[in-house]
Amino acid sequence: MAWSDVTNRIKFFGPAADDLGNPTGLDGMPITINGLALYGQPFATLTEDGTTVPKEKADILSALADLYDHSATARALLNAGTSGEDIWLMKSTDGSASFFGTGTAKIDFNDVNTFSWMGSDGRFQQENLAAMSSTNSSMQYTDIGISEIQIPAK
Repeated sequence: MAWSDVTNRIKFFGPAADDLGNPTGLDGMPITINGLALYGQPFATLTEDGTTVPKEKADILSALADLYDHSATARALLNAGTSGEDIWLMKSTDGSASFFGTGTAKIDFNDVNTFSWMGSDGRFQQENLAAMSSTNSSMQYTDIGISEIQIPAK
């Protein structure tokens, strides 16, 4: 599986079109996702100059791509999690969370940006998702709510 296959299966909750019918870069606002009632909020449709992808979506995909490229564990989790149904991500202002086996997660940017962990070099690391800068420039996958994806038995 390639990173492009993974990104095709990651969906971002939010309006798929603006009031004029123009695409927003988000994937829609279904009433339920993978059989689960919604427990998050829509992502903003705000883009940066010259881009068509909403900034929040671009920041998350950039962090996930960094993980996918630099962590065999994260790559295995993302490949397994997107090999079946889509993974739907929602925005949150009351903490990040996911429900086991649902293919859903809500992301609180404040959680991600204040999360610290001990790196393999013994120094504390801190993520800044919006600016995509950290000491080791990779985000812990548990922060984005995909820590509970099961890798299928072979």
